[in-house]
Amino acid sequence: SALLREYLYLGYENPAYLNDPAIQDSAVDEMLDAVFLNSRLPACQRVPRQRHQLARKAARYLKDNIGQEISLRAMCEYTGASERSLRQGFLECFGATPKTFIRRVRLFQLRDTLKDPANEHSTITAHALQLGVAHLGRLSSEYKALFGELPSETLHRART
Repeated sequence: SALLREYLYLGYENPAYLNDPAIQDSAVDEMLDAVFLNSRLPACQRVPRQRHQLARKAARYLKDNIGQEISLRAMCEYTGASERSLRQGFLECFGATPKTFIRRVRLFQLRDTLKDPANEHSTITAHALQLGVAHLGRLSSEYKALFGELPSETLHRART
């Protein structure tokens, strides 16, 4: 889309432009639309717009409430969607179930926090708990599977 090209151009010219959360949300929406709604698939194979919008709305809800306990039921209540529709929307839009999507968003947020040198005196556990990571025992293995390194390695690199 023309708007997506504009975001990419402006972000290339001035990377700070993409730090604006409203611009980020809009760019993500445009990318999802470009990928899923404007594809050359027959109409019957396109992502239904309503499920797509519900999944994006739930993803924004997750982002706004990242440190809280968020369940599929809570996202359904927020969006007004059934569990089946929301699950299908997430699979079509993000390639993951809502539960997997939540875990990944939290892991990416944790990684960003650990990479920030300003957090040199805090612990991985404190950050994980603040982001709502419930299973600390699985944290390291899931983090390593996603990023190729342990959280402690990310933190160590940021401190040196």
